[in-house]
Amino acid sequence: MKKILSTILIVAAAMLCFAACTHTPGGEPEQPKLSETELTLTVGESGSLTLQLPDNAASETGVEYTWSSTNEAVATVSAEGTQATVTALTVGTAVITVSDGETEIGSCNVTVNASPLTVTVPEGRLVLRKGTIVTVRAKCKGASDEDFRWESSDEGIGTVENQGPIGRVKANSRGSCTITVYCGNYTTSFELIVGLT
Repeated sequence: MKKILSTILIVAAAMLCFAACTHTPGGEPEQPKLSETELTLTVGESGSLTLQLPDNAASETGVEYTWSSTNEAVATVSAEGTQATVTALTVGTAVITVSDGETEIGSCNVTVNASPLTVTVPEGRLVLRKGTIVTVRAKCKGASDEDFRWESSDEGIGTVENQGPIGRVKANSRGSCTITVYCGNYTTSFELIVGLT
């Protein structure tokens, strides 16, 4: 009888040891997490976020993730599954969060700084009479003349001649359009309003 009890105790101890050795370290399963918890952008820039899933989450196919911004005036987020793009709109802060539809999985603090690219157009709009030509100057720290590119959203209303940091804007017909200047990864724009002669 003692021999049987000893054998049972040895087997039980071995099973406990095996269970302890194969237990997940820390006792908690891995959780999904965001690739970044802090993101700094300048106005007009975009940044990427990835929801990193642990290996044991392979069975979670079909889960729909919801991404949102606490301040869409500062930064917006567009996403497909676990991949998201954050776009900086104005100076300020926002928090990008992702949830599985029930609980929040992760968040990223976004800080948006002013763009180094500026144009000499007060209040973001230029009002001209038809046939008028004016020059608009752009500035971007560290940029060369070749880095600048200008575009009009409607050349029937207004055209812009690219002269490096200077754009020669011509008012062609009544209406409004957007004049955009590019410099490297930065963009800025202003509204052109054309009135009668």
